[in-house]
Amino acid sequence: MLYTDIIHAVSPILFSVLFMLIHLLFANVYPSMGYFRTVKIAFSFSFFLQIGFESLFVIQSLNQLLDSISIVIVNIIIYCFIGLGYFSFINLAVSALRIRLLTELFNRPDGLTNAELFKKYNANEIVHRRIAKLGHNGQIINIDNRYHVQKSITLYMVIILEFLRVIILGNKIRIPISEIIHYIPPNIPNPRDHDN
Repeated sequence: MLYTDIIHAVSPILFSVLFMLIHLLFANVYPSMGYFRTVKIAFSFSFFLQIGFESLFVIQSLNQLLDSISIVIVNIIIYCFIGLGYFSFINLAVSALRIRLLTELFNRPDGLTNAELFKKYNANEIVHRRIAKLGHNGQIINIDNRYHVQKSITLYMVIILEFLRVIILGNKIRIPISEIIHYIPPNIPNPRDHDN
């Protein structure tokens, strides 16, 4: 029983490592899927394996049901937080401008001038890249040359971050959360309608 308790105690870490390995595998084998989709697939697969493992634990220890359920909930929360930390770390490395600048400067031992840096990282280029990335991930849509936000995981992450900014930093909220929750994306024109 001791070994199973130890395995159960470290299961969130084991399944998090599995999540990271699956993500790396998918990201390298299927690069066309994109970074965000491979993270979602890897997280979901490992999450369901974690749920299955936790279900077996609950079935095994029915005589202590409340203890088992509370441990399962804690393990799932730990797994989700480790997954969030991994996603945030990878996302930081992928999209943070300062990381890209430091990498660029590190790779150029002779350094770069202000003009070279601004040529490489001008505001238009950065905005165009962000818009392309948001559109590719389905987070925004262009209708009649106007961009509109779509409901997405990222939008809900914005809600959580705004909530944390208010609680932790005491800042004023920038986005009315009630409007985000009840947000209805604009009607997306069906391309087939234009063919008729």
